[in-house]
Amino acid sequence: MNSKYGILTGPSDPAPQELDLFRSLGLGAVKLLCGVHSPKAIESFRNVGAYVLQARIVYPEINNGRTPAQFVADRRNQIDTFIKAGLGEFELLNEPNTTREGFGKSWNSGDEFNRWFIEAANRLRDIFPGIRLGFPGLSPGPADLNIDPVTGRAYRPVGDVEFLDACNDAVLNANYLGVHAFWNNVDEMREFDPGSTGTGGLRWVRLYHERFPTMTIAITDFGNVRGGWVITRLMMINGASSATSMPSSTRYALNTNG
Repeated sequence: MNSKYGILTGPSDPAPQELDLFRSLGLGAVKLLCGVHSPKAIESFRNVGAYVLQARIVYPEINNGRTPAQFVADRRNQIDTFIKAGLGEFELLNEPNTTREGFGKSWNSGDEFNRWFIEAANRLRDIFPGIRLGFPGLSPGPADLNIDPVTGRAYRPVGDVEFLDACNDAVLNANYLGVHAFWNNVDEMREFDPGSTGTGGLRWVRLYHERFPTMTIAITDFGNVRGGWVITRLMMINGASSATSMPSSTRYALNTNG
């Protein structure tokens, strides 16, 4: 199993001090936001040592109800500029089992997203031969029917295990598999989630890697979800004493090739 630590960037193109910190920490991976960042950010990170670059396709309109054809038509130009700048790996959307990210508007079940993803991926590959597409990281944990104040609907109508079961074909259609992993304390960081609560730093090993052992896994968002998580993530990478100099909008990712 090979891995490389890196960052998931915030909503702005990198500032010089952020690039200096990236270089000083010896990071090699970066995940940008297609539809948010400019293509110049790709060159900026390459110049400071990034050699694993991915982008999440950000598409707020998905929560208003969009078909795969509409999604591709709306984002093809941004994807094209990223590809021309040298980035060819894209995670399609984010946490599709939550109502903030399209559930209940663009799809109503894991089965529907399974079909939505495959159609969108096929359309993108027709336009961009050689593009590498990632199945998005899911919101971890069982169904959470508490009302999300942003959407006015259940926060997570379908748990990630059930959603993943329904999306088996979409995962196999993807070039890599996005994963989210969260914990609340040091003990949970080392756990496989024995209580099936959705937390556990090693939960992804059993839920994702053992199920799809030949797929590349990108842990696209992870860390301690309580206060101070930025420092925790940096300390976990290499014990950097300059943890507080990293902006709070920056998150850390691990790219794993199993």
